Amino acid sequence: MPLLELPDEGNNMANAQYEKGKIVLEHSKNQVKKAGECIRKGNGDIEKAIEIIQQYRAAHLYPLMIIKNLVSKHAQKINKNALIARRLKRLPTIIDKLRRKTLDGVTPNSIAVTRMSDIGGCRVIVENRLQLLLLDSSLDKSRTTHKSKVKDYIKHPKPTGYRGIHRIYSCYDKDEAHQWKGFDIEVQLRTKLQHLWATTIEVVDLCEGRTLKTNPFESNHSWVDFFRLMSEFIADEEEFISLTPQEKNKIKTRLISLNDKLNAIEKLRSFNRLFSDKDLDLSKIKGGYVIIALKGNKIYYKVYTTLQKHLAIEAYSVVEKDEDANGLFVEMDDLRKLSYAYPNYLIDTRFFIDKYELYTSTKYWEKHR
Repeated sequence: MPLLELPDEGNNMANAQYEKGKIVLEHSKNQVKKAGECIRKGNGDIEKAIEIIQQYRAAHLYPLMIIKNLVSKHAQKINKNALIARRLKRLPTIIDKLRRKTLDGVTPNSIAVTRMSDIGGCRVIVENRLQLLLLDSSLDKSRTTHKSKVKDYIKHPKPTGYRGIHRIYSCYDKDEAHQWKGFDIEVQLRTKLQHLWATTIEVVDLCEGRTLKTNPFESNHSWVDFFRLMSEFIADEEEFISLTPQEKNKIKTRLISLNDKLNAIEKLRSFNRLFSDKDLDLSKIKGGYVIIALKGNKIYYKVYTTLQKHLAIEAYSVVEKDEDANGLFVEMDDLRKLSYAYPNYLIDTRFFIDKYELYTSTKYWEKHR
């Protein structure tokens, strides 16, 4: 879960933060690997295995702070307003990645938890293509004891359409010995539009119960295709690629068809209304599910406990059959997580909707750049 960074208030606070983050790994890497296998196969002492994974995750905090500070210095030189965030991967996400059938849609998943390079993650969001390339170049030239390798999803986008540049830092790799030698930290570099695309996917995942981000190979292929095509248009707008008018019109036609099938844009509008509605106060609800229906200019909702999931599903089916309503089935934990992870503008899907309308409703894309 990304945390927005605030300026340090003096060296004492910075030093205290460093000391608090110095959690040393209590187990060998082999023990951590075995714990991951225990969780993958679902046998052995699962509770103990999870405890080991949690401690391994916590031990990433210090190298994560070190890499975040390294990247921040370079980012500030290029854009003082660059958004810099960091997070430790959530335990349920780690477990899901271990148990997933495949990570690439082809080969069986056999990843060891000790080979997960994104347990500690740092993200930098800059304004545009030029700033992104300048930041990547600056980091390339950086003199540091941390070894890095680059995964360039600009030149080679993921099958989902994800674009950005990832740098994997192997901490203190050039030191002979260090308590955090070999810990991997992933740094994601994105433009604002690339980040808009990625966070809109996360909103759909949480509100629609999809796995577009974490497990696209077993998700709804129409949603995956919708976002992949939007990514093509965004990449063209930012001049990472150049689409011909014929290619643009073909993508435009397919996007409209997918939107008709998914009701995607109306759902995004509904999500935005949900998060911006001040009368919808769900803060006192501790758990369970909420069915939300957006009909006309009004929002209706009903809350169910965890034990009433079957009733919640039945209620959602009724809402879905109403052609005049947009329905949402939301787990309360997910709603709170989303509100915390993406405060204010990051939940606002209007910018993504604006892009869709630009790409499908104007003659702009029929012109040569």
